Amino acid sequence: MIGQDWKGRLYDILFMFTAQARRARKASEILFQLSVQNDPHRRAQLVSLKAVCEPDDEGKPCLTLMTPAQD
Repeated sequence: MIGQDWKGRLYDILFMFTAQARRARKASEILFQLSVQNDPHRRAQLVSLKAVCEPDDEGKPCLTLMTPAQD
């Protein structure tokens, strides 16, 4: 879509994650949502994302952002 780029989209995702993480405090799994408009002729869609913080192979904190599993 005109006016969007991956840096702007990433900024939006990280901004919404940060806002929710501040509310969740010490949770290792955080669910959050943001509005995404991929087509200028359609309404924005609400997208759910999940952030998980777990140790990496060296034991250091590692943050993974993903779509939540559909149960």
